[in-house]
Amino acid sequence: MGIAVAQRGFDGGAGIGSDDRAASSRRGNSGVPSWVRADAPSGISPKRALAPNVTVLSRATSLSLRSRHLLRTPLIPKAITGPSAVQLSRLFTTTTYKALAEGRGAKVVKSILSDCECLSQYRGMPIRAVYDEAYAGLFAGYRNEYVFKNEITKRILLGKHSLRTARLLSEFWIKDVKVDVAVINGTSSAYEIKTDLDDFDRLSRQLARYSLVFDRVYVVTSEVISDSVAKKIPGHVGQVVLTRKGSLSTRKEALSNRGHTDPDAIFQSLRLSEIEDIGEAFGVQRYAGPNLHRRRHYLNSFRQMEPAQAHQSMVDVLRKREIHGAQLELIKGAPDSMKHLCLSRQLTVTGYRVVAEALDARL
Repeated sequence: MGIAVAQRGFDGGAGIGSDDRAASSRRGNSGVPSWVRADAPSGISPKRALAPNVTVLSRATSLSLRSRHLLRTPLIPKAITGPSAVQLSRLFTTTTYKALAEGRGAKVVKSILSDCECLSQYRGMPIRAVYDEAYAGLFAGYRNEYVFKNEITKRILLGKHSLRTARLLSEFWIKDVKVDVAVINGTSSAYEIKTDLDDFDRLSRQLARYSLVFDRVYVVTSEVISDSVAKKIPGHVGQVVLTRKGSLSTRKEALSNRGHTDPDAIFQSLRLSEIEDIGEAFGVQRYAGPNLHRRRHYLNSFRQMEPAQAHQSMVDVLRKREIHGAQLELIKGAPDSMKHLCLSRQLTVTGYRVVAEALDARL
């Protein structure tokens, strides 16, 4: 009996077909993850037994390579679903990320893997490899909100823009609605995510709120629900689909909305320091009183702006939001599965460095 190992990574969609998934779910006595296919008979060509770009290795060779971490790409992921997927998703939460920053990462990661009854499969692996392999399984079978956010971060912010001139917003409130992801470069683009796990009850209100502040508004969905969503979005809102292969495909371009934004809503969404910077740029004298009165001091000036002018002022100050050098180094060195997590969560300088070291620790 041999063990089949993929020779390519999981960049979005490098996965296996339904027949392979069914076969790979059967675990032998080798102790390797259940999503490594272990039923390819010896003597059968790799192409016939599995798929192109897949090679059958002996069990001893495969485990030796794995134990020494000489494999340069993840093993073929099984589509992780159900309770195991929910448990593994905890790897990508703020709570676990903070645990990494506090030096408790290995303990928390082991606890999550134990809850999934798969800790033994990851013994000796660097934490960064655990994250990438878990993400591959979630991508194949449980595309939750984090998966969508991470793909937007990788493919749009980091793939098309530069952190020298662009910023990502993930904790940005517009009245009673929190934006899923927004990218600020020369203009502003907001992305509302609807996974196969979501309903559409709040979609109209969310898009209406986004349109008060952002120039271009998109809904990001899977291929499964793309047609249903297309019927529910207004004319100026665009649609992006995360395909089965892992690309972000623009099905409908968003129309520019900056001339229809609301200066009042923009004002309420910004930090006080950003409001003061805008006010100073327009010649408004700084106010040294209590914070509540300081915001009121600048409100009238904002209300006198044209929508496009208020929007551009917002873009200018948001692009200046600081990213510390330690965070930039962490983002650069982090595995692809953690790009959004490392970019969207703020830590101390020491915290960023502790996370960077934790990723290379072995379980």
